[in-house]
Amino acid sequence: MDILLDAARATVESEDYIQQVSSESEDSTDELTGCDKIESHVRDLQIFMRCLVDLTETLASAVPDPHYDDPKPVQVESLEPHHLYAGLIREKFPFGDVKIVDHLGKSNLRRYQEIIARKEAMVANESKSQTQDEAQAYEASTIAGETIWQDSGLGTSVPTFSKYPSSYVPSRRSSTALKNPDWIPKLTAEAVAGHAFECFGCGKMVVIKKEVDWKKHLIKDLSPYNCTAPDCTDAFTLFSEKYRWIRHMKAEHEAESISQSQCCPLCLVNTHDEKEDFLSHLSTHLEEISVAALPRGAFDDSDSDEESRKDANSTRLPSRNETAKKSAKNLLAFWGYMFEPDKTPTRLFNALNHAMATHIMHKIGDPNVPWLTPQKMASFYKAVGGDYDSVFELPNESISYIWQATGCEHTLLPDKDKFAPPSIPTLTIDGFSRWQSIEMLLGPEEHVPYYQFALSNWDLINPLTNKPFPMQIPAESFPLERDAEVDRWHKSCAEQLRKEVNQREKEAYKEAAYKYPISDESHFEGDVERKDRSATKSDLQSDVEGARSDRNRQKRVFSSNRAETTSRRRSAKR
Repeated sequence: MDILLDAARATVESEDYIQQVSSESEDSTDELTGCDKIESHVRDLQIFMRCLVDLTETLASAVPDPHYDDPKPVQVESLEPHHLYAGLIREKFPFGDVKIVDHLGKSNLRRYQEIIARKEAMVANESKSQTQDEAQAYEASTIAGETIWQDSGLGTSVPTFSKYPSSYVPSRRSSTALKNPDWIPKLTAEAVAGHAFECFGCGKMVVIKKEVDWKKHLIKDLSPYNCTAPDCTDAFTLFSEKYRWIRHMKAEHEAESISQSQCCPLCLVNTHDEKEDFLSHLSTHLEEISVAALPRGAFDDSDSDEESRKDANSTRLPSRNETAKKSAKNLLAFWGYMFEPDKTPTRLFNALNHAMATHIMHKIGDPNVPWLTPQKMASFYKAVGGDYDSVFELPNESISYIWQATGCEHTLLPDKDKFAPPSIPTLTIDGFSRWQSIEMLLGPEEHVPYYQFALSNWDLINPLTNKPFPMQIPAESFPLERDAEVDRWHKSCAEQLRKEVNQREKEAYKEAAYKYPISDESHFEGDVERKDRSATKSDLQSDVEGARSDRNRQKRVFSSNRAETTSRRRSAKR
């Protein structure tokens, strides 16, 4: 339509049209009568009609407007309130379990809401405008290892704030609580001297002189311990006593078996190697995380407290690079080196390969074929950014020979013809693990990115723990270069296969020679039957050439070394 309008505009504004209208305008005078005006309008209509007629050909062969694909609307996920806390936890534990991090973010939001509700209820029912003597009623007394806090119940409902600074001084933001390794706020010099200060956990004026009592009081206010299983019926129950939380974890979630996983779901530290109890280790993280739920005012610095400022400056927060290095170190501690000294895969690497094989069977390629067929394997390598078509487009017999020579356990599946002998080679899960291990040792620079992509994009479940694998794996967990010993072994396997093919060729030659003796005449007079079975030299040569062709086809599988095969795949990828 835009093209038609442009054509009409060009016609109306053409030089001939302008001259015609101008000449008609000069002939017309001011003394035009009513009839003359009508005739003028008729002439204008005639001109417009002529313009439309001139556009007939254009209308008949109109050029369609270019088609523009509307960009797909960007799906913006709405942020929920707990995402703020989950983001802080993720910043502290970048390799932590995604579901657990999200669950702990929700728990921290609930913890914050309970703190605010408790303070609002206190403001409505009791006074905070207490004198130094009245604040003594809140002074801590330790009974059987627990700190007891007593409320005087005096005063009005008008809240007043302490003149003493906050006891937490490192930063103005609650995210600092998760960055600071010394997560317990330090007592100020005035607090240690016996002055009252306001606790931002409970909102009360308290007198606490010892760090150990201050930690007990803050833990009681924060109730930092909660179940880490998102689907638990008590997932959002907050425990202020550690022993109650441990009892819940042992009774409901078999914490003993969890500890056997030897891996913290947040920092990925191997607790078994450090000889540290799993739940005790996890409780430390929960205490750190809970501090972020303190109200924002708990992180305000005080300009009047020089001592607090010195303490804040003396506490150096770890930089982002330091945090990343620590996380990478923990990640490497979780994975370790993926091969044993005898070049066999470790138990963890074997579990990772099993998880990948399960994903390939059900999520890659045709979902109706839950087998590791050559087509599935080719689709798998394409999905992770590789190209193994040069291998898996070989005849099924050749692929089966390769897996047989390298000791990769596999079976044969029937083709479309259910009455034909099985012919499609299919790796078992153990065979897949061995195949992947060999490929990794022969070309780590190519295969390490495959594993990194799979972990970051696929939801791989560890069959040893039934928990998701971490989403990252360091390259240091794999060999840095091709293993020379495995490379020599691989070439010896190829040479052995060549010998077997040559032996089969010789046997085929002998069989053909016996079946078709080279003779145009009967060896015995009257032996018509033998003469009928005799063959010419060309017949024998044709049969032998067929055997040689089969041999050459098999030799092509192993004729080139591994480096040339890798080079072809990389060239195809580029």
